[in-house]
Amino acid sequence: MISNSNLDEINISNKEELINFLRDPETPYELIEDIYDLLDQTFARGYPNFIFEFRLKEQYSRTNLIKALENSLPENESIMTFANSHTYVKRIGEVTETTHEVKMMVKYEKYKEERDFGGELKKGALELKSTFDIVFDFEVMLCYIKCGDRRQLAAIEYFLQTKVTGIFDTYIGYLFKTKQLSTVIENQFNLDKQTLILLDFLEKEINNEDYQITDYFTISFSNAESDKVKSVRLGGTNLLESPEVADRISQGDKIKSVRFQLRKKISSDKYNICTVKVDFEHQLKITFSKVRNAIHIRKDIHHIVNGPIGFSIFFCLPRKQ
Repeated sequence: MISNSNLDEINISNKEELINFLRDPETPYELIEDIYDLLDQTFARGYPNFIFEFRLKEQYSRTNLIKALENSLPENESIMTFANSHTYVKRIGEVTETTHEVKMMVKYEKYKEERDFGGELKKGALELKSTFDIVFDFEVMLCYIKCGDRRQLAAIEYFLQTKVTGIFDTYIGYLFKTKQLSTVIENQFNLDKQTLILLDFLEKEINNEDYQITDYFTISFSNAESDKVKSVRLGGTNLLESPEVADRISQGDKIKSVRFQLRKKISSDKYNICTVKVDFEHQLKITFSKVRNAIHIRKDIHHIVNGPIGFSIFFCLPRKQ
């Protein structure tokens, strides 16, 4: 079943019906994008991280956070997230603490809804389950929800904001749109502000003595003002040097996501290389894949997230000859 705010629910029961639906010229392109994103989020392999910012109230410490998590989500006890949704989360194991982090593992379970003979909704067969970590990083005051699906994210976000009450002064999703408000751009021309910020961030903020982007594999654009192509995903190698990407930028398209190869210097002759996908359009999501050593992911997140906050850009286009 597929649903969209602008459409009625559509039931698709097999591969052929899905193909026909996607090929139908009346199918909105935005819905096709939603389907692709859902599949990408649900089945893509790697180390996904949805990023949140948090701050505890002044009188509370990480010890209080641990107790609040333990009390709100008792070990191995299923808690319904949304009322009458048949979506549950349970904590697996203890809430653990390290020098900089508080972490717990949760299991997410979503059941189908069925109607009994009286027409009442009841819990049906298991539809989706997943196990992942939730990490509170006190070194940078960021929370990482390590699930791949936005439905799972919504359930965990709702649980933390409604069940773990009274301890957070701030708990909010990291939205790039709010961060770009503090960025000043000179000579913006007719180009998209988010795109300019990200181009500067990718080339100047990520690349330094320890980190280097060695290749760009995928860049996704959107343009709500376009009469024809409102969204496009370009793939290849060295994409920032391609005329196709330059054309999308010059038309005022907004970068929604980018996937690149990141090389981190470990020592004078040792490097860690992985693939990173960063989604900027909604809730900030950073997914690592082809990872040699997952121990570096936390510091990689620090480096990526702390870059695009409140800097100034002077953007200059070359003069035409």
